[in-house]
Amino acid sequence: MDNIMLLSQIRSLETQLSILKRQVEQSSNEKQPRSFADLYGIAGPCDVPEEEIDAVLYRFDQEI
Repeated sequence: MDNIMLLSQIRSLETQLSILKRQVEQSSNEKQPRSFADLYGIAGPCDVPEEEIDAVLYRFDQEI
């Protein structure tokens, strides 16, 4: 009985390993982003000046 259980667990682990190997192969075949903008889906010029962006990034909450 113990041998049958061990063989079953070994087969299960082998199946899991083969699935993980396929997932790793698929993820390595995908095209990698070329830049930070590609990663977030933003590209091209921006109409907002840097000062406005900084004002939003570094503002303080008034409800303290």
